[in-house]
Amino acid sequence: MRGVNLVTLRFQNILAWVVAGSLAYYFYIRPEQEKAQEQETYERRKLAALEVETLIQNLAKQDQFARIYLIVDTLATNYASPSSGNANARKGGCLCLAAVAVALAGHPESQSPEFISKVTPPVLLACTDPDSRIRYYALEALYNISKSTRPAILACSEKIFDVLFRLCSDPDRSVQNAASILDELMKTSIGTDAPNFPLDAFLTKLVDCMAVDSSPQRLFLLGWISLIDGLPRADVRLLRTLPQLLPGMLDFLADAAPEVQSAASKLLHQLMMDTEEDPGRVDVTALCVALTEWLAANESPPSSSSLGDLYSDVRLGNDTNTDSSGIAASRGVAIAWLRALVSAAPSELGNQAASLLKACLRCLDTSNPEMQSLGNELNEELLQEHSLIDNADISELLTTAAQGIGAMQESARLAALRWTALLLQKSRKSITSTEINGESSTQSSVSHMLDPNILPALCDALSSPSDRVVHEAVAVLAAISGSGEEGCRKALASVLGCFRGAPGAKLLQRRGSAIVDRLCQRMGAQRVLSTLSNLISEEESDVDFSRLMAQAVALMLLTSPELEEARALLSQTSCSLGSSPSFEENSKKNNKKKKNKADTRAEFLYSLFPGLSCSISAALSIAFLAGAYPLAADIIVKLTEQPLISDMSASVVELGQVVSLLEAPVFAGLRLQLLSPHRCPGLLRALHSLLLVLPQGEAFRMLKQRLECIPAERCIAKGDELKDTIGREEEQRYDNKLLAIFVDVQTRKLASSTNNGA
Repeated sequence: MRGVNLVTLRFQNILAWVVAGSLAYYFYIRPEQEKAQEQETYERRKLAALEVETLIQNLAKQDQFARIYLIVDTLATNYASPSSGNANARKGGCLCLAAVAVALAGHPESQSPEFISKVTPPVLLACTDPDSRIRYYALEALYNISKSTRPAILACSEKIFDVLFRLCSDPDRSVQNAASILDELMKTSIGTDAPNFPLDAFLTKLVDCMAVDSSPQRLFLLGWISLIDGLPRADVRLLRTLPQLLPGMLDFLADAAPEVQSAASKLLHQLMMDTEEDPGRVDVTALCVALTEWLAANESPPSSSSLGDLYSDVRLGNDTNTDSSGIAASRGVAIAWLRALVSAAPSELGNQAASLLKACLRCLDTSNPEMQSLGNELNEELLQEHSLIDNADISELLTTAAQGIGAMQESARLAALRWTALLLQKSRKSITSTEINGESSTQSSVSHMLDPNILPALCDALSSPSDRVVHEAVAVLAAISGSGEEGCRKALASVLGCFRGAPGAKLLQRRGSAIVDRLCQRMGAQRVLSTLSNLISEEESDVDFSRLMAQAVALMLLTSPELEEARALLSQTSCSLGSSPSFEENSKKNNKKKKNKADTRAEFLYSLFPGLSCSISAALSIAFLAGAYPLAADIIVKLTEQPLISDMSASVVELGQVVSLLEAPVFAGLRLQLLSPHRCPGLLRALHSLLLVLPQGEAFRMLKQRLECIPAERCIAKGDELKDTIGREEEQRYDNKLLAIFVDVQTRKLASSTNNGA
């Protein structure tokens, strides 16, 4: 017992000597002696630590572990603790605690959880002291403790990691260096004794630290992730945690420090290779979500583009430690990751197809050529993976594509239009397949699946300066029309809407004919023109617009080279209108037998006339084109009767337009018919009626000069002579319903115009 008391007394004397000696130096030295005295003080503490080490070794040989723990408690409480109130005491206490661990190195007691739990906390606490010198000596002590107690020290690896994470960016360079040395020791220990490493808890710790902005701390984290990736069987759990880690690593790519960029790039490349090698080890869906959300959060939306709606929670990076060129590189790597995921596991990403398309369109809607190239590559990858599209929500994809149609860049708009056309085609096939299999479907046509923003976006695309965009927009409209009559009406109604207002009138003048021509090429001229005419006739609120559109459609029909077949069909109508049964009768017979060519011609004219009757010039032009000359003559006569005579001033302008149109090449055949007046007496009557209604102006003189080229009096007389034999047959070549349609439409438009004016 006396021996033990002597040991305790000796230990207390050592500590008193360390502390007292240190205090004496600091109380009595001059400033110029401070550095030298600090070195001497350190030597004194070192000697004291050696004394403690010898003391502990002797106690261990005697199995006096209770005394050893008493000494440890004394060091921790009275010296290493902040309660000691003395910096030198804390330094000496940390060194002596390390000396205890060194003394027990190799002894089983050094691996006991009790010993680790007593010796490390005060040193870890000292690592956070405001005094940089205390932090330095605490790191030195922690290094010796860690080295002496391996692998048991790995139980404290999380706490040591916290300390190292904090001190790796310490303002004191010596502290940084000490932290780096301890960091390497810990990594070596984990690599050697991986089974004792608490991996799951540590991965959670890593995830919590990834939002850091400091370059040294980022480099520190990358080193630890790389370490875990190299551990046996640890890489599987690392890949499972990748969705939480990857966004932070992408941020690291944009760090201002080149060494951080390089380390992040290498690690991301290695992890991508691991993912591609075995996608089953990765939560592909979660990783895709993380990547698309990161892309959304790190790219500002175009100011004038509907693509801004693709991401509602956009945050712009305020990190002052970010390199602008690195941001673009980070986005490129994120896109490369998405491509790798799509290629590796397309069938698992069906529910993320819309998010992938958003990311793709965002890349395309930028002025950066490299990003556009990456966006194109991702777009092609998505289009090629049919299993991804097959498992996707088509409606959600259509909504995304509709937003992309309004992008600023041509490449983004083209991609969005291409996707829209593809999805509409796929939807139509799916619905058809459902109907063939006899399954009930709540969606009877593709038009029910349309996002309400698609048609307005297509209207905007039609006004694009890019011919390619207009061409693709027409293709989408044709795809919508292919879903049935409802889809056709919706598509063409949106086209009409494009031509409203002052901007619409400019578009109609600049590109209206080209748009309608392309629609006719894809959907059929008869279908397009008939539907447009029907929509124009239903326009009640804007009389001027319906008149303008009727004139435009008629002019396109008369002059467009692409509508040659439609013109040819109408020009033969005169031989069938009178001899064929009425339109209603034909409709009934069509249920039993195929329509003949004459029926088709007549039906086409009947379908056109309601809409074209909104304009006098349009109605007369088509009547002349169709050879319905008595109809043209009767229309002119009706213009002089009530109530249409009240709007005669406006009618005269349109009649002048008809005279100009009659001089167009399309009516060359009509003009030649004047050489055989006995065959077409209705033509002479119509032209002379037109001449007599016109005031004596430029149009009057033009038509009068044309009629003076033939012996008009003789022709009229000849026509009267043939009235009984040929006149009735001529009158039968048009249906009185056409005249009734014209009068009804004009009367309604006049009433609507009067009401609006009032």
